[in-house]
Amino acid sequence: MSDTSDDEPQGTPAGGSYDLLRRRLVTTARELSDAAAAIDERRPRTFGASRVALRGSDRLRTEVACRARDLVRVGDVLVLGYNVSLDLATITPEHVFALYRRGDGDGATPALTPLAEDDPANFLADAAFREEFDKLYRFFGKARFVDMRVAGGQLLAAFQIGDRLDDVSVLRWAIDPDGSVSFVDGRGDRDYSWPSAQDFDWIACTREDQIAGAHPVVQVEDAFLQRQQRRQVR
Repeated sequence: MSDTSDDEPQGTPAGGSYDLLRRRLVTTARELSDAAAAIDERRPRTFGASRVALRGSDRLRTEVACRARDLVRVGDVLVLGYNVSLDLATITPEHVFALYRRGDGDGATPALTPLAEDDPANFLADAAFREEFDKLYRFFGKARFVDMRVAGGQLLAAFQIGDRLDDVSVLRWAIDPDGSVSFVDGRGDRDYSWPSAQDFDWIACTREDQIAGAHPVVQVEDAFLQRQQRRQVR
């Protein structure tokens, strides 16, 4: 009498079909990983490569406890924007912005040092800016700094002044070619816009672009778009 069951598939290795498929997939994945690693090693020799390495790190220290929101570079100055965690009666520019200059530090490690109030590069000392900043926080008690960016030769700082996302007030500075910064005004709302999510322009179709018929189409410039209908075949 044979010990082998007639129902067991012939030629199936010990462990079953699952283990067989798993071993094959593991082997294929290892071969694919080795091939990708070999290509990655040949790529710098063929096309060249530049490596990015961290030279050092430093801490940005502020006068009060805060929550950092954004950081931009203007010339050789780093501008940190944040919101204070304390409930202060009066908010000054130093409670929202901090300026740092990059130094050499010890050896090759860069260091960030706060700008002094009398430093020529400290654009927070501008009287026109401080007046506009004071009016912003005086008229909008719940104003909160949200974003900062450099665009079109300008430094833009956005503040949330309402419940809606588009309720913002934007302060703007002009950046000269030599890197100096000068305050412009607090009406930078039109300059503050997010880039388009697509690299093409959408064209809105109207009733005049629609062509009726057995197979209606929409004409967009010189192209015709036809809606395809799914039909069930019985």
